[in-house]
Amino acid sequence: MGARPISRRAFLAAGAAAAGCATSVPQEPRPGRGMAATSQRFATEAAVRILREGGSAADAAVAAAAVLNVTEPMSTGLGGDMFALYYEADAGKVAALNGSGRAPAALTLERLRREGLVPLPAYHAHTVTVPGACAGWCDLLARYGRLPLPRILERATTNPVPVPCSVTTKTVEALRRSRTFRGRFWPAAACGAIRTAGPMRTCIVERISPSST
Repeated sequence: MGARPISRRAFLAAGAAAAGCATSVPQEPRPGRGMAATSQRFATEAAVRILREGGSAADAAVAAAAVLNVTEPMSTGLGGDMFALYYEADAGKVAALNGSGRAPAALTLERLRREGLVPLPAYHAHTVTVPGACAGWCDLLARYGRLPLPRILERATTNPVPVPCSVTTKTVEALRRSRTFRGRFWPAAACGAIRTAGPMRTCIVERISPSST
């Protein structure tokens, strides 16, 4: 008689126990069906938590995107666009949502010609569209969401989320370099000391001083 097959979960648990780290992994209830994957741990945890509370895949996706606005704003930010493919299991269909932004209403071709911006330079304020991410989130939730928006955004808006050092450092360096931005849009913006914290090497801006250079 052959050996009884062992499940992958049991195999991993046995390996963790042998390595002496089984007690360091919290045993939490798992969702019956569903998963989430992002580039940041806290965004993934936010999505899984929403699924456990009975939220839809759309709810979980927006929850993850909201946390990514904090931990990885250069990739998933409210100042940009969003796109979604949503699979409706009951109907067996995939719905697509285009949340890309539009050009400002007053940005006409005549104005660009008047300002000598034809062709439009690649790096210019006029090349930036009106952000479409927020409207895209709301459209997605209006059609496929189950939970209220405040609950979906709770992890990103009410609880501290560690930010990777790469994000914090780049933000502070950009503020130091951009005196025009600081003077026009954020008069008190300046750069404080940065220290690393925790095993994930997250960064904390310890002070913000208008006298910084």
